[in-house]
Amino acid sequence: MVLGHLVGYLKAEAVDSTFQFVHEHSCPGSLLFFTVPLSPPAMVQLMRTDPAGYIRMLSNPSELVKRFGIEESRARSLQTTAWMGEPHLFALAEEQVQPFIERHGFESIDVGTGASVTERFLSVDEGVFTNSFRVALVRNL
Repeated sequence: MVLGHLVGYLKAEAVDSTFQFVHEHSCPGSLLFFTVPLSPPAMVQLMRTDPAGYIRMLSNPSELVKRFGIEESRARSLQTTAWMGEPHLFALAEEQVQPFIERHGFESIDVGTGASVTERFLSVDEGVFTNSFRVALVRNL
């Protein structure tokens, strides 16, 4: 199954429900491919505890850069997707990726940076936020 970039556009509860459904309705050994945006821990916390405040903050990219230390180009991208009605609502901090996979009943086969996947499989223009997400291929236990 491929979830692609879907995960970043769902609320945390919907992400958990989706992974629970996939785990319960796929055979052991089934593969799942997905990407998950990475954000600083404080930004992840704000997404979960004050989603409305987080979405308001997306209108001011310089505040995202100042408060969370993310790149300005990424902050502008987050602003643009929110303006288009598709805000990023879910992310994990780097240290949360593996526990997230295991908590949902999967084991990692390959978890890499967007840069490592891009290097192996794609040709893209510079400026793509290839280190701002993780690409995961996991197996259902």
